[in-house]
Amino acid sequence: MIQIVVADELWPGSGNTVTAQRMARAVGKLGLAATPVRRSDIETGDRLSGVQILHGMHARRTGLAVRQVAQANGLPYVITLTGTDLSADLADPSGRQTLLPVLADAAAVVVFDRSEGARLGQLLPELTTPVVVVPPGALKPPGASWRRRLGLSAQDIVFFLPAGMRAVKRPLAAVDIVERLLPTVPQARLLVAGAEMDSALVAEVAAKAAAHPWMQWLGAVPYEQVGGLYRAADVVLNTSEAEGLANSLLEAMAFGKPTLAQDNMGNRAALGHVAGQEAVGLLFSEPGQAVAEARQLALNRPLRVALGRAAKRRATSVYNVDQEAALYADLYRTVLAGSLPVQAEAAR
Repeated sequence: MIQIVVADELWPGSGNTVTAQRMARAVGKLGLAATPVRRSDIETGDRLSGVQILHGMHARRTGLAVRQVAQANGLPYVITLTGTDLSADLADPSGRQTLLPVLADAAAVVVFDRSEGARLGQLLPELTTPVVVVPPGALKPPGASWRRRLGLSAQDIVFFLPAGMRAVKRPLAAVDIVERLLPTVPQARLLVAGAEMDSALVAEVAAKAAAHPWMQWLGAVPYEQVGGLYRAADVVLNTSEAEGLANSLLEAMAFGKPTLAQDNMGNRAALGHVAGQEAVGLLFSEPGQAVAEARQLALNRPLRVALGRAAKRRATSVYNVDQEAALYADLYRTVLAGSLPVQAEAAR
C-alpha cells in the first residue's frame, strides 16, 4: 500500500489533491494499491497498517511530517515538488536548510519537468537523492457546458480562472485583466471558481463579482462538474505567482482551450515555452502585456483555435495519463525493491 499525502490545508479542493487522486487511480490499474490521505492522517499513526511507502506532495507542507513518520516506522518515502516548495521554500536559504534533510533522506524526489530538476540541482548541488521526472497526466474533468446555465451568449468571450483562493494564485489579477480589456472588448466575461481556502481573499473576489455584472464568482465547484466550466470558456487563465505544472492548464489543454498564463517556471514548462518545443499558450510578465494578449485572444478566433489544437496535441503526447501511471508504478516498485530508480539521471 502506498499512501499519497496531501496537506490538510490543501484538502480537498487543491491541485495537489486532484493530482494525488489521479495518481492513486492510475497506479491502481497497474496492480498497486494507493490511496490519498491528509497529513494529519499519518501524524496520528492510526492509518499506517499495511503501508509500504509514504509519498508526500510538497516538500514543506507534507515532507517534514512524512520524513518523521516514515523514519519512526521504518518506511521508505518519496517527495514530489509541486510548486511553491521549489520556487519559494527552496529558493530561500533558511528553507533550503530546513528541507535538505527531507529530500536527502527520501528514496526519490519527483519533479514534473526537466527544468525543475535542473533548478533543484542549482539550489541543492549537494543533494544525492535520485531525482525522477514524471510529467503529470492531463485529464478532462466531467461536466456538460455551463454556458447557457450562466446566462452567457454566443457572442460573449469568456475568460475562466480555475484556482484555489490563495494569495499565490492572484485571482484579483484576473479581474484586473478583464476589467482593463472591457473598453475595447465589451463582450468579455470572467468566471472564477476554486476552493475557498483564504476567507479574506474569497470575500474580496465575491465583492468584485457583486460589483461587476461581467464577472461571476462560482465558489468551489465539484470536480465532477468543473468540466462544464472549461467547456463554457473561450480562454483559460492562470495568474499564479508560482506554479509547478498546474492541473488547471493541463485540463484546459486536454479540452483544447487556449490559455493565457503568468510567466513562471511551471507555466513555461506546461505550455512548451522552452527551447526546442512548440509553445501552445500565451505568457505574460506584466499587466499591460496580459491585457494586450487577452485582447489578441478575444478578437482573433483563428488564433484561439490554433492554440487550442496545439494544446490538445501536447496534452496527448507529453502529459499522457498512461505514461504518468507507468512511471509512478516503476518508481514505487523500484523503491520497494530497494534499488535506485533507473530514470534518476534524466532529471538533472
